[in-house]
Amino acid sequence: MDARAASKPAPTETLSPEARKLALLLAAEPAAELRCELPTPPGINEWWEPVSIRRKGRTVASMRLSTAAARYKSHAEDVLLRQGLDVVALEDEFRDLWLAIHIVSFVATPMARDADGPLKPLQDLLCSILAVNDARVRYSAAGLQLDPEHPRVMIRIEGYQVWDASGLGGPFFLLRPQDTPAGRRCEALAVTSRRLPVPRPHLARLLAEE
Repeated sequence: MDARAASKPAPTETLSPEARKLALLLAAEPAAELRCELPTPPGINEWWEPVSIRRKGRTVASMRLSTAAARYKSHAEDVLLRQGLDVVALEDEFRDLWLAIHIVSFVATPMARDADGPLKPLQDLLCSILAVNDARVRYSAAGLQLDPEHPRVMIRIEGYQVWDASGLGGPFFLLRPQDTPAGRRCEALAVTSRRLPVPRPHLARLLAEE
């Protein structure tokens, strides 16, 4: 098989002009956004620690959250609550959205840490707070700025109703959440002319203005 053909997205139904316009808007404009500030977290090398567990009668190597990470998660959740974030409302707001995570670390010295060190720990923390699987994260980025007086991390999470799987205008996918006995699960469904998401109110206004 031609490698180029194998890398192409699976063919999907051709969308009507109106459906395509809606999908493009919902893939480009966030339906929800969370901005917050947190203390600097432990780095990825400090976030997990090795542990031996018994599985099917054998001892196998695994990883668990470190004591420092567990302590940071508890503190970070307290910080967010003191900032006035309503965790239950956030779960409802982001329950069916794809995620993009942007993190800027403000460091005390120029060589304090690498840019992406806090990315995975904070992604785990934030997805836990939002009660979502981190498989929903479609984009993540991290950067550094210098601030010796106030080291911290600034976070922006954007939620999108539609994911443009190629980045070039389709195929498009939405999420359908379901609450099961094992917890909430999400299914990715292709956007079709018959299966269109209902845009959040502020996005509906954007459509009406075009």
